[in-house]
Amino acid sequence: MILRVIRRCLVALFCAVAALAVVPMRPAAADPVAPVVPVVTLHGVLTGTDAERVSEIIAAAPKSGDPCVILDIDSPGGLPETIKRIVDAELGSAIPVITFAAPGSQVTSGALAILEAGGVVAMSETAQAGSVHAIDFRSTTFGTLPHDDAAGTLARLASIHGRDGTWPAEASRGGVVVQGTEIKRRGAIDLVAEDTTAVLNAINGKKIGAAGGGVKVSTTDIAIAIVGVDGWKAVSSQLTQPDLAFALLVTTALLIGLFIANPGGILFGLLAVMTGAGALHGFVNLPTNPLGVALVMLSFLLFVIDVKAPSHGALTAAGAVCMALGGWRLVDSGTLDIGVSTVLVAVTVLLITAGYASIVPKLVEARKMPYSDPQADLIGRVATVRETLQPHGYVNLGGALWRATTTHSPQPVGTKVRVLEIDGLRLTVEPAPAEDLTENAPKG
Repeated sequence: MILRVIRRCLVALFCAVAALAVVPMRPAAADPVAPVVPVVTLHGVLTGTDAERVSEIIAAAPKSGDPCVILDIDSPGGLPETIKRIVDAELGSAIPVITFAAPGSQVTSGALAILEAGGVVAMSETAQAGSVHAIDFRSTTFGTLPHDDAAGTLARLASIHGRDGTWPAEASRGGVVVQGTEIKRRGAIDLVAEDTTAVLNAINGKKIGAAGGGVKVSTTDIAIAIVGVDGWKAVSSQLTQPDLAFALLVTTALLIGLFIANPGGILFGLLAVMTGAGALHGFVNLPTNPLGVALVMLSFLLFVIDVKAPSHGALTAAGAVCMALGGWRLVDSGTLDIGVSTVLVAVTVLLITAGYASIVPKLVEARKMPYSDPQADLIGRVATVRETLQPHGYVNLGGALWRATTTHSPQPVGTKVRVLEIDGLRLTVEPAPAEDLTENAPKG
């Protein structure tokens, strides 16, 4: 089962790398033939790649004559630095930035700041927004806004464009995730719309706030340009999923263990480097809790120690507890509303614990067995000459061909000889006594 999980993780990583190699990189802001409305998708855990993409598109749009930019958001958040870069780009835009949550989308935790920073905020009736956990932007400040806690920051972002900041402040404390119609009723968004076309129709001819003041937006007969993600973003998006990052971390630790246990197993080492790189990329772009990472690594250290110095399962049990606590604490929920799946952590802990529980007793039993020197056991055994010993040649012993040297006169093919000494892979032999003519029988 563990090998199957490892294989699946490796397949996911290989597929991601293949996607990166095959999908052509698209420039963040291509020069359009005519003005369009760029729709930038911000889906999944947000990374520095997303922030760079949004900043470039927002900066390039006015030069192309685009009337506005739409951010299509379906995200649980990301690193505070990533949220800040996107919000700063929104607040500093020379043209209106519209934020939109499509049907079925969820905009939670840090992504809520991106939603409320829009000059116009639109949501589908079935889209949801809020936060499961309390939001913590730490020392992050947005644009020219004064430093404040998450509640104050979200309220200010809403009020900049004339929206009521009461609901965003309430959502920042956690435990609040509601649908677009309810948020519109509370005055925290501007529109309820089911697609970007409906949004553009609703804002056509209206003056919308931007960095330089109100800008009248004309969207008549304007085309919509979906700005997708390039190959690297597709890879990055997968690697920054907490479940996959955790699975790659565990897989890396297991592969390192296999590499140490099999010094010649270079494949294990190469695979450990690949999965380790994937895990590192994931955790660098996630709000990782250092304590969680330390506990997961400590769990593997305890497992290894228990194999080397069995403690009747005490260290394995302690390792299982550390892995469970580390997995659950691996992602900081301050600006990200998802973490490592409890089910994945529990299954991983059970599989690894079961594996070690079956290995350790066998190691203890093996250590209690009397020591046996395989080479010493060959002394006195009888071999058959396969190449005449003059005095050097070859003999057959136990189905294997050995180089041999006789201490007596030449021994022809077929002669029975007895082993006197072993020096590496060379035997010293003598003619076998007449009473012992059974090949490979020990000398009594």
